[in-house]
Amino acid sequence: MSPEDLYTSLKQAPLPLEALNLSFCQDPLLSYEYLKACGFPIAYTHQLELSTNVPYQDSLYCFIDIETNGSDPKTSQVIEIAALLYKPAKDPFISGMVVKSFSSLIYCEHVPPKIAELTGLSAQHLRHAPPLKQVLKKFREFLGDSVFVAHNADFDFPYLSECCAHNLGAGLLNPKLCTLSLSRKSILSPKHGLGFLNTFLGINIPTAHRAAADALGSLKVFEVCLRCLPAYVCTTQDLLDYA
Repeated sequence: MSPEDLYTSLKQAPLPLEALNLSFCQDPLLSYEYLKACGFPIAYTHQLELSTNVPYQDSLYCFIDIETNGSDPKTSQVIEIAALLYKPAKDPFISGMVVKSFSSLIYCEHVPPKIAELTGLSAQHLRHAPPLKQVLKKFREFLGDSVFVAHNADFDFPYLSECCAHNLGAGLLNPKLCTLSLSRKSILSPKHGLGFLNTFLGINIPTAHRAAADALGSLKVFEVCLRCLPAYVCTTQDLLDYA
């Protein structure tokens, strides 16, 4: 059983612990601990169930943005990462709370001129930054089993997961939510890029294309989206499925 197959099964119904049989680990309890360590949304009391089957306001969401020196994690690397751990308010018209934040530059010997121009980060800025593996380890601990959220998460999530797999021995299995996709379903706007929504929605966060600013921007877009959800979106799993 793969983590993907397990996720699909648990969306249908809870399972006994004995049913947990990952392809690379035959021990159900060890498999459970491995999944939890990788951020998989699983809980166990008397049986296995998804931890996302709770009111969406009760979950923690980690808003993440990365800057990289290329688009392929096999031939490039992260040069900056920022994350905000966030708890929504019970009332979507009230701002939630940022529980804690994480931000780091990462040592890199080469930053292409176009990337340096876009981000304002050059190899000179990064020469005293900590190494990638050290930053990824701290980030992984920060992320925990929260929901991974990013604007265009289809880039950030697999990129970071590949980096974690290569440097830490295991990728990310956290539930993933994309505010780009969510905003397209929730916000009537001619465009849904983060820079455009930043102005269109009156968020007006300065310094685009820096990780901390873009992570905060995606959080603010998320808060607007919560005010526009259909009535049937009640649980975190509902929200993930809707987005």
